[in-house]
Amino acid sequence: MASRPAQPLRLLAGLRRRPPPCAHSFRIASLHPARKCQLRAFSATPRSLHTPSPTTPTPPSHHFQSSNSTLVPAATYLATTSATDSFTPLPNRGFVAVDGPDAVKFLQGLTTNQMGLIERGGDGVFCAFLTAQGRVLYDAFIYPHNTGPTFPHPTFLIEHDARHTPALLLHLKRHKLRAKISITDVSATYTAWQIWGPATAAMWGVNVVRDEVVGGVALPLGALVGRERLCDIGCRDPRHREMGLRVVLETGGKPPLPQHFTKVPYTTYLRRRILLGIPEGADDFPTGVALPLESNLDLMSGVDFRKGCYLGQELTIRTYHTGVVRKRIVPVQYLTAGAAASPNIEDDDSGLAVDVGSETEDSEGVPPQTEIVVLPPSQSTTPSEQSEQSESDQQQQQQPTRRRRPTAATTTPKPIGRTGSHVANIGLALVRLEYVAGGKHHIQGNDGGGAVKDMEAVLAVKGMEVGVRAVAPGWWGR
Repeated sequence: MASRPAQPLRLLAGLRRRPPPCAHSFRIASLHPARKCQLRAFSATPRSLHTPSPTTPTPPSHHFQSSNSTLVPAATYLATTSATDSFTPLPNRGFVAVDGPDAVKFLQGLTTNQMGLIERGGDGVFCAFLTAQGRVLYDAFIYPHNTGPTFPHPTFLIEHDARHTPALLLHLKRHKLRAKISITDVSATYTAWQIWGPATAAMWGVNVVRDEVVGGVALPLGALVGRERLCDIGCRDPRHREMGLRVVLETGGKPPLPQHFTKVPYTTYLRRRILLGIPEGADDFPTGVALPLESNLDLMSGVDFRKGCYLGQELTIRTYHTGVVRKRIVPVQYLTAGAAASPNIEDDDSGLAVDVGSETEDSEGVPPQTEIVVLPPSQSTTPSEQSEQSESDQQQQQQPTRRRRPTAATTTPKPIGRTGSHVANIGLALVRLEYVAGGKHHIQGNDGGGAVKDMEAVLAVKGMEVGVRAVAPGWWGR
C-alpha cells in the first residue's frame, strides 16, 4: 500500500499545533477591514451615548442650539403660531405648466389623486408621482389655472420642489407620447405662499346654504352660493387643517391680505410643518425610496384609493389593503452633548421641545438621508447602570465561564431609519414604527453577562454624536 504524501500531514500538524484564537480576534479577522473599524468603534465596553471611545477619534460635534437658544414645548409653539395671522413666501418651489385638451387624462395616469376633482377648475389637490414599482418620485400640488368665465381649456400648474424640476420635466416628457399637451417650465413666473391663522377660514371660497334674497333675486331653499376667493390659484392646504392656505401668485406679487397679517420668516413655516409631521420636498421625499403610505400620503389626502389604474398603483393599493406599514415619516428632536436642558414637557403630547432662539436655518445640522441607528445596549446604558454592570462583570470574571462569540446585536448598531428636512434641533425622519413611542423605546438586549433583559434603546445619527427622539404626531390618533 502506497504511503500518503508527507507535505499535507506536516501542514495539518502545523494547524493542530497553532494556538486557537480568542473569540474576539476570530470574529474581527474574518471581516472586511471597514467592518473591523466599525467593531472597534462600537466595542462592548459600557459607556454613555456622548462619551467617545478613547481608541477612536472624536467625530465633529454638531450643536443644534445657539448661545441664545430658547427651548419651547412643541404644543406651546404650535398654539402660539396658530393664534397669529401670518404668511410667508416659499422660495424653494418650482412650477411646471401642462396645457392642452389631453392634460386631464395625461395627469390622471401619472398621479396618485383624482384629477376629475379639478377638471373644471376650482381648488388644487395634493398628490405624488410614483415609479412603476410604486415608490415616491416627487410630491406636488396641482392647481387648475382658472382663466376665463367658462374655463375654456384646461391648464394646470404643478408645484414641486425646485430641485426636482429637471427630473420632473424629463419624467413628464417620457410619458407624453402622442398626448395633445404642452409641458413648460414656468418657475420664474410664479411664487408659492403659505397663509395661516384664525382669519384664513373666511378667506377662501366655500359654498354656503342661503335661503334669503341675494342681489335682488330670491333663492330657493338649499341653493348654493360661492364666496369670493382670496386668489385665483390655490387651495386650502389638504395636508393638515393647521397648515392654512396655499396660494400661487405671479412673481413680484403679494397676497391681498388685511393689514393685521404679519409676514414671518420661512423658518417659522418650516418649524410648524416639521412639528405637525408634514413632509415636503426633496429632503423628505428622496427619489424612488419610500412608499406612498410610508410618506404619510394617505394621512395628508394625497392618494385616492378608489382611483383606477395609474403608474405605481398596484403596490400602493396592495399595501393599503394589506394594512401593514412598518415605517412612517415622523417628527424627531436631535439631542447633542452640551445642549440646553429641555423644559418640562410632561403635559406635551408630542414630547418634543423646539429651539426658537434663532430665526436662521441651521446649515451645520444633520444632513438629509443620514442613517438613524439603534445603539447596542453596551452603548446605551446610564452611569448608574454602568457601575452595576461593571461590578457584575468583575464577579463574573472571577468565575470561569465559557467564552461567547460577539453577535451583531451586541457589537454593531442597527439601522432603523433616515433623516429628512430639519431646522435648529428638530426635523423629520423616516423611522420604523416600533421605535416611535413618545421618545421611550425598549429592546431585548444582552446585559453583558449572557442574560437577556428589557433595556432602553437609544436612537442616534450614524457617525455623529447626536441622539434622536422620535414621536408620532398627536393628530394621527391610534
